[in-house]
Amino acid sequence: MGDYCTVRCENRRLVCDLPLTIPTGKVRVLRQGQPVATRQTKVEKGDLIEWQISYFADNHTRLVELGELLRLALENRLTSKADLEQLMREIEGVREFFAESFATTMSEPHAEFHGFRVSHKLVPILTKEVDEVVIWIELRHKQRAVGFQPMLFLRLPIENVSPCLIGRTAEPNQLVHWEPTLSLVFETVKGFSICSRKHRHDMLEVLSRCMGD
Repeated sequence: MGDYCTVRCENRRLVCDLPLTIPTGKVRVLRQGQPVATRQTKVEKGDLIEWQISYFADNHTRLVELGELLRLALENRLTSKADLEQLMREIEGVREFFAESFATTMSEPHAEFHGFRVSHKLVPILTKEVDEVVIWIELRHKQRAVGFQPMLFLRLPIENVSPCLIGRTAEPNQLVHWEPTLSLVFETVKGFSICSRKHRHDMLEVLSRCMGD
């Protein structure tokens, strides 16, 4: 994934620019859990924007998105080094991980459909609401590998972005601007840290880099 969302700090507020019309992008609009083609379908109140947020790029050589939000928050004195150190201590104390504690399961066949047996796959999901945004962690198939891995998404109300798109379709290359709270940024870091041991290690590395250690 080479395209990352731009994040910045304006007037002491964190701002994220989210592209809504890239079919293969990490940002999409959902309606009752299903993707919406916003170029053809009018946006409705109650729709959600789902963002698969990243933190590293280029083989861990560059901070992006969540990592950059943390760096900007510290650089612009929205948070302090002491706050980040406390967050690191909390993450270092994590001993149980989503990837090790849960797995997808398959139900026993319980019906037939045109001669085929019907089963259901159950996928574990973690959710936490912070400042009207849901942190959504789900086990999904690994990309270009065998097995499952935790993936973290932010789901935010379409009403919380600008410009307002409700009642109309998106323009070509539509960008919307969203202001995450510092509490959400911190809780997202904590969310990643419980996904797996690797994610926890990554979060400690992100925080260390933000502080210049």
